[in-house]
Formats: sequence, C-alpha cells, structure tokens
Amino acid sequence: MLKYSLAVLTATALTLISVSGAVQARGGEWFALPVEKQTSVKVVEFLPKMGRFKQVAVRAMTGNVYVESIQVFFAKGATREYRIDTWVKSGTTGAYVDLPGRSAAVRRAEIRFRNDVKSNGVPRVFGLIADPPGGFRVLESVRIDTKDRETILRLDGDERPVAKVRLRAWGDAVNIRRAEIVFQNGDRQRIRIRDRLNPGEMSDVIDLLGYNRNIKYISLRLRPKRGAVEVARIDLLGKRAPRGYRRGARRGASMNGWDLLGRRKVSQFGKDADIFRVGKSQGSFVSIRARARQQDVRMYGMTIVYGNGEREDVPMYGTLATGESTPPYKLKGRRYIDYIKFQYRTRLNFRGQGEIELWGRPASRRRR
Repeated sequence: MLKYSLAVLTATALTLISVSGAVQARGGEWFALPVEKQTSVKVVEFLPKMGRFKQVAVRAMTGNVYVESIQVFFAKGATREYRIDTWVKSGTTGAYVDLPGRSAAVRRAEIRFRNDVKSNGVPRVFGLIADPPGGFRVLESVRIDTKDRETILRLDGDERPVAKVRLRAWGDAVNIRRAEIVFQNGDRQRIRIRDRLNPGEMSDVIDLLGYNRNIKYISLRLRPKRGAVEVARIDLLGKRAPRGYRRGARRGASMNGWDLLGRRKVSQFGKDADIFRVGKSQGSFVSIRARARQQDVRMYGMTIVYGNGEREDVPMYGTLATGESTPPYKLKGRRYIDYIKFQYRTRLNFRGQGEIELWGRPASRRRR
C-alpha cells in the first residue's frame, strides 16, 4: 500500500541554447568541432487541482542528465531558485528539492539542465504528493493502462473504517463510469460516477452507506482511452467521520420544543423510501432529527426539498437503535419544508415492523 507516491508531471521541453560549428583549417580543409553540451530548460506546468507537494525531483530518462538548477513558482506568487549542480544517472531519480513547510502549492517549475551528448539524456520531473486536503488519506493505489476496462483496489483487513471516499488520478487522464464498494461484512454499494479525472484531479466525495465502514475492495468500471496506451494511477482516498449520526445518537432524548413531522412503518424486505409531507402551513424550521421505534432502523440517507424547490442531501447514515434519536441536523437558515424523502430499512425478525419518526424544531421556539 502506498501512503505517498511519486506522481509524474507532464512537461514541455524548450531548447534554449545549442552551440555547434566548424572552422576552416589550413589548405581549405574543413573539420567539425566537438558539439558543446546542450543547455535546456524544461518547463513544468502544475494543474490547479493537483493539490500540494512535499518535494520535486528529476528522473533521467534514456541517458544521463546534469541538473544545474530548479526554479519553483508557487501558487501565491513567490519564487525560489534551488542550485543543484549534480549528475543524475540514466534510469535513476535525483536532484531532490524539499519544498518550504510541510507542503506547498506549485504553479510551475523550470528545470535547467545539460544532457550527456553520447546518451542524449532526457529529464522528467516528479512531485512527491502531500497529504490529501480535507482530512483524507491515501488508502490504496493501483497502476492501470489507459486501455483497461476495469480495475480493483483491495484494502488490508486491518485498515481503519472510513465514512467517505474519493478517487484521484495521476500520470494520465482516467475515465471512470461506475464503482462498486464491497465492505468487510459482504454489503455492497454501487455508485454511478461517469467522471473524467485529469492528472491530479479528484472525484466528488462518496458517502458510504453506514457510519464508519471497513472496505474490503472497490471495483471500478473504466472507459478505455483512444490512441496509444499510457500508464496511469488511481488513488483511493478515505476519511473518517469525526462525529456522525450513529455516534451522536441519544436514547430517550427529549422532544420538548420539537414538532412531529411524520411517522412511518419501515419495510423489512429491501430498502424502503417514504415521503414526509410538511408544507408551508407548518411554518419554518431550523433543525430536524429522526427517531427509531420498536425496531432498529438502518438509515440510507435523507433528502430535504424546501418550499422554493431547493434540495439538500442530509448525510444521515448508519443503524439507529430502538429508542435512539439522531442529533439535530441544522438546516441552512430558517426554511419552509415542502417534503422530506427518507430511505431506511429494518432487519427481518419476528417482532414486527419498526417505525421511523421525523421531528422538526420550529424557528419560532428556543432550542432546549
């Protein structure tokens, strides 16, 4: 498993100086002078969505390369030049540069180098990826060919559970059509993505069904790329929920000051969905919460549709035990609610169906 990895950055080489010539010898005879070592500058453009890097380095491809200096242009306008003056042998990586701080956002870099005339060395620039933003961490990485139709990212059984995942591409663009997440307990979650990820770009955040879940593997269905076969890499990033509805659930929570918006029987056969109609006549609300009755209820998400048609997806996932209530979910201001769609399920048992209740705290009352 790769916690950090080197990402290949696309580059455009601009030849600046090339010196060659000939002189006329005595007797009208001509002879070639030795060609001087070529001095070039490789310009590396960093995509805005590539995130932050810890280091940059140079790898010599097909021949030896003498790296004179590396000039780094940071995203906030600062520039720093690093004097290197070292040979990087063919097939190896060298000329490492530590970026300031623990990580830095880079706009571009210029690598000044001379290649070995005999081997005609060509440099490529690499960047050491910093920790992903937003509290995500790299769970697994897999190399693919851009002609591949599918790939699998397998996780070790001792990986910590996560509540959210997202995908990131490196090396070349990756076209992802859909994903299937298989959890350690055998549950499955299918997601339609249909996303093109350029090098350094990340997919939208995918909320897992349930609170923090242990993932066994993720299967990705890809759309093959036309043209020549290229090598790309896909990172699986994961994030734990610091405080979620399952952990914050409360048994016997007081509902004083809350209005019951609806109560529904919960299906025992497959996932169920119910519509709780509210309407403008009920007034505006600032928070909502759910409570389970008679049976444990497995929650699969909630969608709130406001009076103006705006929709809000509520990350209400996990199992709510009998008698437990979720912590309040704060709405975006004081809002009229048209209706709420709630998805849930109870386990098959001989004690009958469970119930789910939705409660709202009116804007005109104080929170208790």
